[in-house]
Amino acid sequence: MSRTLTLMDRVRIERVVQSVDFLTQDIPGRVRRSIRRELRANLWAAASRAGASEAIRQLGSLRQLAEGYLAAEYGGGRRRPRWMSGFLWAILCVILISAINIVNFVAFTAGVQAARPAADGAFTERVSPWVMGTVKVTYTHGTLHSLAVSLPELMLVYCVAALILGGRLWRLVPGRRAAPQG
Repeated sequence: MSRTLTLMDRVRIERVVQSVDFLTQDIPGRVRRSIRRELRANLWAAASRAGASEAIRQLGSLRQLAEGYLAAEYGGGRRRPRWMSGFLWAILCVILISAINIVNFVAFTAGVQAARPAADGAFTERVSPWVMGTVKVTYTHGTLHSLAVSLPELMLVYCVAALILGGRLWRLVPGRRAAPQG
């Protein structure tokens, strides 16, 4: 007997599919898409026969199901670091810090020109060593003669932290494995 899936059944099935997708984030995107399609199709077929609740219950633990997909992809259920994601987070960190420093530089030079329209000499500003670098501008008779902008000392630390956190590089460290339950 074939049942018609209600909107609530479809929402519950989609929640299960998205939960498994979240738990298998370490698998490449193309493979994850095929897993989602297959899991969704199987759940719809099972739900039309036995109901959505029973189909979802028959899956068992979603974590164990995801671990099975990870083990099939990588072997042994070991999760891999995501290098590309880490590099993208590090690049985003550089862009963000650079944007903050550009705004800092523009604001500082506008402030110098507003305070002293016929400025003469060198002006240096350092607001925060943790986020912003040092801005040094030299004016000659009110016109900008030279400028120097240094990046913050901790920029490399921020980028490495973004690489480690964004790429989940702690997964490279061999850790203790739980003993198999038998």
